[in-house]
Amino acid sequence: MYRVTQPLASSEYSLTENVDPGNRFEITFTNGLTGAYNIVYETKAEQSPGNIVNTDQMIANAAQGTPPGGSTPITSTPTFTLRQQGAIKTVKDVDYSSPVNGKTITWQVVLNNDHKTITKGLLTDMANYIIDGQVTDCSVVDNGSDGNGNTLLGNDKYSYTNLPAGFKLELDASLFPTDHSFTITFKTPLKYTGQDPSLTTYKNTAFFEDGLGIYTSEAQVSLNKQTQQNGGKSGSYNAVTKQITWSIYTNYAKTGLQNARIDDPIPDDQVFVPGSTRIYFYSVAPDGGYTQLRELTPEEYGYFMISEPANPSGTDKTLTVRLPDAAPDAVKGVPVASSELPPLFLVQFDTTVEGTVVKKEYTNEADFYNDFTPKETLTSKVAVNNGGSLAYKNGYQGADGYAYWNVTINPSQSTLTDTKVVDVPSSNQSILMSSLTINGMQVDQSGKLTPDLGVTLVQGTDYDAAYTNVNGTWTLTVTLKGQYATIDRAYYMSYKAAIYVDPSNGSATQQITNTATITGNNGGSHSG
Repeated sequence: MYRVTQPLASSEYSLTENVDPGNRFEITFTNGLTGAYNIVYETKAEQSPGNIVNTDQMIANAAQGTPPGGSTPITSTPTFTLRQQGAIKTVKDVDYSSPVNGKTITWQVVLNNDHKTITKGLLTDMANYIIDGQVTDCSVVDNGSDGNGNTLLGNDKYSYTNLPAGFKLELDASLFPTDHSFTITFKTPLKYTGQDPSLTTYKNTAFFEDGLGIYTSEAQVSLNKQTQQNGGKSGSYNAVTKQITWSIYTNYAKTGLQNARIDDPIPDDQVFVPGSTRIYFYSVAPDGGYTQLRELTPEEYGYFMISEPANPSGTDKTLTVRLPDAAPDAVKGVPVASSELPPLFLVQFDTTVEGTVVKKEYTNEADFYNDFTPKETLTSKVAVNNGGSLAYKNGYQGADGYAYWNVTINPSQSTLTDTKVVDVPSSNQSILMSSLTINGMQVDQSGKLTPDLGVTLVQGTDYDAAYTNVNGTWTLTVTLKGQYATIDRAYYMSYKAAIYVDPSNGSATQQITNTATITGNNGGSHSG
């Protein structure tokens, strides 16, 4: 790191410009070198009708220093990418809520960002995709000579013409010559068909003529995965019921439906809840999110074919839903309101993990078939708060000097039999068995657990506890029994321990530790 001091006086160096060969300058230090020097200067691109920066260019600038005594010169040549400033194209926004076949992309082009004096302004913008309708909401803002202006130009200051895959916009001659920059914003409706899976990136290219040259700038956007798959999937876990609600969103790209169906094979780690299938209308928000609307009426359900798994716990575990044919502006046989077009259908159902060892994560895949778009596999994963865990432990030292330990038994709320807690404290503490308590726990839908002091297990009836010396190590063993021989909820065990200071340890502070392991059975032994 350098510390920059006061600038040298002009008498301490000389500057010679336009040194041959090439466009160079030389600095000579009058009194020689006495330390490190930081030389700062600026260059700019020389632009004229025959020499403009209309593409990004890599430039280099070599500096050569000759030490006193005429020894070998030292050269450094840094590089820099010079970005053209004649036309700068960006994507401002994608609106996924547009109607039939629709997404709307908002583009922005900044012209003459380097404030050259220009004599004309003609912008031609072309797309690599089908523009459904005309370019809309076009506006032109005059940013002034410094780029900080914000003058919205009236329609009399520019004209534009729609082209099959773009448009032309020309600034009025009365604006020129000028060194102002301009910002042009416009929207293009995108007609997404989904028939070409390789077309996932949509690009617009701007060509700007300013009287000095032609500048090119492009920007591109990739539509979200739901558009590319013409559907989406999500899931949520309810820790109270131990059920997962899966949601399948169809016709997201608004292409229409023909011979459309959903096949959803339920994974082996879940069981389908019979009678849980329901269907809703839904809408797409501008940012691409989903909004669930009303459920189908009994009459409307008649146009859908729902085949639930015949044997949810056995081999027939596939849910199939056939959807009615639907054009973007109507549903065959279904008298839906115009406000519910184009028809977007949300299929929901539930699975349960009751009676199992609850995992950290669950997955569900559904195959979506539609003649208008290629087959897609819609996938979602659900994370379970506390899933995969049979024990959590924490502790602290109280003001009375005792260590207070808390063990959450079965925080995942798995179904376990013969549950046993083995707790091993470090040798510098001793558990006070009279302080041992086990309480129930309450859980909310998100899986957050809180002790329930209204439920207290009774030693000897609900559990056995023994504190024994095993090969020189004191161990607390708690075994659940009685009505708690099988558990499917979480429990909260707490106790305190006396701390003994080891006089042979010269440290001002000493560490205490505690290790708890919980084991139980469910189709095999599990521990955590």
